[in-house]
Amino acid sequence: MNVRRCIIDDTTHTGYVLRLCPVVVTARDYIDAVETPWQWRRLRRRDPTDPTLGGVFSYARAGRSADVGWDPERTVALVPDRPVPRGVIRHDGLELTWLGYATIRLAADGTVVYLDPGRYGVLDGRNPGDGDVVCVTHDHHYDTDGLRAVAADDATLVVFEGVDTHRIDRDVERPADLPFEVRRVGAEADVLVDDVVVRTTPAYNDPEGPHVRPSGEPYHPEGLGCGFHVTLDGTTVYWPGDTDVLNGHDRLDADVFCPPIGGAFTMDRHAAADLAEALDPGLVVPVHYDTFDAIEADAGAFRADCRSRGVEAVLDEEGDDGHQ
Repeated sequence: MNVRRCIIDDTTHTGYVLRLCPVVVTARDYIDAVETPWQWRRLRRRDPTDPTLGGVFSYARAGRSADVGWDPERTVALVPDRPVPRGVIRHDGLELTWLGYATIRLAADGTVVYLDPGRYGVLDGRNPGDGDVVCVTHDHHYDTDGLRAVAADDATLVVFEGVDTHRIDRDVERPADLPFEVRRVGAEADVLVDDVVVRTTPAYNDPEGPHVRPSGEPYHPEGLGCGFHVTLDGTTVYWPGDTDVLNGHDRLDADVFCPPIGGAFTMDRHAAADLAEALDPGLVVPVHYDTFDAIEADAGAFRADCRSRGVEAVLDEEGDDGHQ
């Protein structure tokens, strides 16, 4: 994404008003970027060698600003070319909203489902508490603050059996300690929660493939996570989780396909487009990209690739009026 420098101020940018508030980072800090809500690209420090300022990053969100100390005489921030508002995408009576990272909200006929809610600020300022069913694929997406923010009081959590809080280096609660009904599921399970059908699929990186650590261990070894194939009011949405394309993926039925396209730790946009063509869903909505540098992806190129194969794809900013 191209960026431009601007003095911190209320800025109207392509008709979208942003209130910008910088975070001043000193040279002794290890922070090299601020991951802002709403999937803004990481903003790089202006001058990492300056011992007095260290770097300034804009922390921006529509209609809200965080009150962080700053010097208006010296502050310059990097602002993305185009803000990325989150839109509601409608398909066959289903409303889908990608909230950033791996967080997806589904709603149909009065029932709300969340997939992998939280992390990287995607729920900052949000506490909807409307989720009837909340699903978690694996450790990396297990965020109990996010779960508490989205889940209704009588929600059911569907959590992959491999989620292990002892492995997670963040402050999280055990699933059993949360005040909700919790169902632990394996990688090939079928669960009925009221009128929502939840099916799981295996999700992992091929140990012989490119998504491995220097040690040769996959970033997502088999057994670490799963994908979710959710049917809500007759419409099926497939979020394969953090995974490569695996045998059997192409034989699934899906009305809406939400593949990760960031590469690095999962399938990239090219593999995701191949799988989208094989699945031939009614709609493709890419997710799990641009949250941080390693998973930056050209979503527009992915959309064009899908459409060239006769598969309709939309991006989250095309929601509301973009796809009905």
